[in-house]
Amino acid sequence: MLDRPDLIYRYDGSFEGLMCCVYESFYKREMPLSIISREEAQQSLFEAREIVTDNAKAARVMKAVKEKISGEAMRLVYRAYLTDLRDREVHILRFLVLGFKCGAKVLKMLTDDRVAILYKAVTRLGNEAELLRGFVRFSDFGGGLVATIEPKNNVLPLLKHHFMSRYPGGSFIIYDKTHRLALVVYK
Repeated sequence: MLDRPDLIYRYDGSFEGLMCCVYESFYKREMPLSIISREEAQQSLFEAREIVTDNAKAARVMKAVKEKISGEAMRLVYRAYLTDLRDREVHILRFLVLGFKCGAKVLKMLTDDRVAILYKAVTRLGNEAELLRGFVRFSDFGGGLVATIEPKNNVLPLLKHHFMSRYPGGSFIIYDKTHRLALVVYK
């Protein structure tokens, strides 16, 4: 794979969009300097290539990760995407490049920075989610429950099942102020 220290990928910020960046990188045989979401985009001296999200390409990448590396690697990549790790997209891409070379054993290569960085970030994500499972406080708001959180990582996908089982049949909203996202359950 050819390094391109003068190239930046720009994508929509979605997980599927990131998987399309991975597809583009492998297809063009290039390693971009950076992968940034459109929200983060700034003027730069480097060439920026817009990567369009294509669900078919994203699905091909996810299927390839599961088949050629493992399902556990796919879970690690998804959770790494949810972290606040700086340049997480490039770290994920580098991990996948190594994973496609080594297969499932990449998950045991904890002394390799491409693997260790993701594991550390995902551990921090899991710790933050566990902390919030116990400390989210809801207020009654018109018959529903509402809570506001300010996590460093995007923990809402990890909190969803916990709070749905904790409040079966109930309606609630958890608003993530940091990422401007909300988990809305209406029953």
